[in-house]
Amino acid sequence: LKKGVEDIGLEIRRLVFTPEHVLPYFAVGRLVHVMDKEADWGWGIVVNFTRKRIVPRKSVQNFPPEANTEENASQLREESVVVDILLYVQKKTTRDGALQPAAASQGNGALSVVPVVLQMIGEISKIKMKTLTNLKEPESVARTERLYLELMKRFNFQLPLMDPVEDMEIEDARLNSLLGNKAELEEKIKSEGLENIEPDEIQKFKELDALKKRVKVLKAEIHQGTKMAFHDTLISMQRVLRRLEFCDLNSVLPKGKVACEISAGDELLATEMLFSGMFNSMKPSVIAGVLSCLIYTEKKSDEEMSKNGDLVAGFSQMRQIAERIGKIRTEISVSEKLDEYVNRFKPDMMEITLQWCNGASFGEICKATEIYEGTIIRCFRRLDELIKELLSAAKIIGNTQIIEKLTEIEKSMKRDI
Repeated sequence: LKKGVEDIGLEIRRLVFTPEHVLPYFAVGRLVHVMDKEADWGWGIVVNFTRKRIVPRKSVQNFPPEANTEENASQLREESVVVDILLYVQKKTTRDGALQPAAASQGNGALSVVPVVLQMIGEISKIKMKTLTNLKEPESVARTERLYLELMKRFNFQLPLMDPVEDMEIEDARLNSLLGNKAELEEKIKSEGLENIEPDEIQKFKELDALKKRVKVLKAEIHQGTKMAFHDTLISMQRVLRRLEFCDLNSVLPKGKVACEISAGDELLATEMLFSGMFNSMKPSVIAGVLSCLIYTEKKSDEEMSKNGDLVAGFSQMRQIAERIGKIRTEISVSEKLDEYVNRFKPDMMEITLQWCNGASFGEICKATEIYEGTIIRCFRRLDELIKELLSAAKIIGNTQIIEKLTEIEKSMKRDI
């Protein structure tokens, strides 16, 4: 709520603090509130104002956040309203000769004429001091300073402000709307007892809010970076799936639904093999042998190609399907060469898988191959998972013949593993 009041206040200031609106009230002795981006300079007394194209050396250089815009900077380069103001500042300047604000409540400073630009004036008081005389005389300045400090204490540093509508007679529908919204928020703050919140609590809330916004920005950057990293690959894979008729622009097709059931092996190849009908004429043990090529993808051993005609024919059919998939992937620029994809599927375990499904003992198949026993067991377990997944997939498409063969393979594979 307070942030809302602050934002509306900034918008009101943009409408009110224009030369045509405020200069008529900058008479000598008018009290105005000066602030910049880094400090609150407190209330000061207007001495004079001029229009200049440069900012004087003594003028505070940092504008308030709401004035720190390219538009305002451009206006300053063209022409600035420079107001000479008696500000309460520290008696000692910095090493580079710059003035610093002092606390009038502590009485440890002195009044000094400081040129400031219009953008730094945040509030205009109804009060106008009429005692200013010759500011070149120390006694006159000292008398003015005493009256200034007495005035500040009398009003507890909360001077009555000029109303933009009633006092300054500014006619602007947008201004009236903003003033109404501000009054509503201030009334809500008062009714909910929020006006007594300590400044430290407000500052902590602002810091927390800034951290939340920073977290949101960082999450967006992380998301964008991840999205960029995988965007091209994602687009390519979508095109591959459409070419293979796994999906179209609007929905997932039957092939895609089957592929979703498979994770133990290459889902594209396994699905294409299932839909090709190549399993229809194969014996269950031969199907298991051919599917082992999807599981065993390790570095090729010195195993000789199986001499079983059914396995050789099945492996040849599988390679043809893999080449077709690989060509589509390569054409659509998926980052893998055709040979690398096709040669990923090796026939080394076809023979021993066939023997295992036909009832051979583990010792017998170990003697028939140079593949390590642990690798054989691991591959058999993964092949069993792939068979189960294909069984679920076959039920989706309703192929009873394949369901029967895969069920038989599942029973023969589970033996003793």
